[in-house]
Amino acid sequence: MNREVTKDHVTKLAVLAAKVEEVYQILGGCHVTSAYRCPDLNDAVGSTPRSQHLLAEAADLVPFGEITEVTVSAAFNRLVFEATKGNINFGQLIKESQKGRDGNYIAWLHISLGEPYRPIEKCGQILVMKDGKYSLVGKV
Repeated sequence: MNREVTKDHVTKLAVLAAKVEEVYQILGGCHVTSAYRCPDLNDAVGSTPRSQHLLAEAADLVPFGEITEVTVSAAFNRLVFEATKGNINFGQLIKESQKGRDGNYIAWLHISLGEPYRPIEKCGQILVMKDGKYSLVGKV
């Protein structure tokens, strides 16, 4: 179901892979948990119809090692720091978390492509999402 990609998707996925490689280098490793999503998969995971995942322009990832809100927050803070130094750019960098079925929070990072895939005025956005509520915390 998630295998029908266009040439445009493939081109964008190559750019996205390079962006993920930048994150990998900064964090000393990461696992990609999601990138391109077809509409059915995007709906199944509860994402918005405006998601850049639908356009092959975003990836969700977690740092290597134990995945906790603390480790994901540390990775997020590292990426924000590097972005303020001009060492990485993006459309959006989001620290996301939501309560899992067991009552504990699960957390991950979202990074999306910037210009030309996203209007320049919407690039460099740093956000936090908890339980589906987004807060803009900065811009670089």
